[in-house]
Amino acid sequence: MTFHLRHLRRLPLALEATAWLIVAWLALDVLPGRLYRWLLPSASASNEVIPEATMAPSHRKTASVAWAVERLSQSMPFRSVCFHRGIAAQWMLRRRGVPSRLHYGVARDAQDRALRAHVWVSSNGQDVVGGSVKQQFHEIAQFSPENVHTLARSSSL
Repeated sequence: MTFHLRHLRRLPLALEATAWLIVAWLALDVLPGRLYRWLLPSASASNEVIPEATMAPSHRKTASVAWAVERLSQSMPFRSVCFHRGIAAQWMLRRRGVPSRLHYGVARDAQDRALRAHVWVSSNGQDVVGGSVKQQFHEIAQFSPENVHTLARSSSL
């Protein structure tokens, strides 16, 4: 295995993704809801979703965030599911000034009819993380970074 300089350039991005995945894991799996609300952004005055037309394309930033979150989530020492990845990706995009939406969907399992949930993030109409299976789910809510805490507070995934 050879070391390339591009790996060194990706180190800060990888460290940031790791940090946000850990924060999401702590917030969703470890801390009681009332203790972690301060970690998540406060609700906006209105819960309106950002219109697609106002989102400026930022493909390089979006692709970098997608790579980092997907790649690093596979090597976490804890279970990192779509919800963790979605929160991490949305926060990373927000830090880069890239508008995004966190989508929350549900579906019934075909075999045991149990309710399943899935989270994916999009920016400018393009999927960032979790979009590969979104067609299997019925979207029930969208959250901008300003109101994503509503989802974390009301969900127990």
